[in-house]
Amino acid sequence: MKKTNPTSQLPQIPIPQPTPSWLQNFTPLLQQARWFSNNDQDKEALALALAEHKRQPSLDALEQAFDSSLMLEQFEPAKELLKEMKKLGANNIFWSLQKATYYMATEKLSLAKHYVKQALQHKNQLDNRHRAYLYFTQGRLAFIQNNPKTFLFTQALHYDYLLMPSERGMCYLIRGLIRLDQEAYEAAYRECPK
Repeated sequence: MKKTNPTSQLPQIPIPQPTPSWLQNFTPLLQQARWFSNNDQDKEALALALAEHKRQPSLDALEQAFDSSLMLEQFEPAKELLKEMKKLGANNIFWSLQKATYYMATEKLSLAKHYVKQALQHKNQLDNRHRAYLYFTQGRLAFIQNNPKTFLFTQALHYDYLLMPSERGMCYLIRGLIRLDQEAYEAAYRECPK
């Protein structure tokens, strides 16, 4: 009887070589998942992340599945993935950041703000990628609540090599919009891609 490779049924896309810095610390399946996620193909990203978690349980796989579930507005499955993260040993700071992301997606901004504040109190316990994402989330929350600050996006861009290109692009876009609103036209212009 011929054995089939269960991953051969999963969606695949070639990853550019050398591997971009924002993908380097992930397994091949999660590199694929993040690539799909960056390109708004969250169904494919979710399938790959769940397959990777089944193959080798990890917080990285759960986080990718969680992010994809939120993008697909599958909020109940995302809530279950949050519980799984806690069971797998997510520390409180990482978990607060994920909760903030969940509440941003479900538009419960006061709860999102609470968890962002919690994560900020101990941000030094986060790795650089998650610290960048924390600043990005804090900036988006401030922007949505009409309290825009370019500083937050500048802090996130300090680690831009770890952000997905879609996140990096959003940082530049929102920072440019804030500067435009402040009538800092030259600074806003510099945010535009050349």
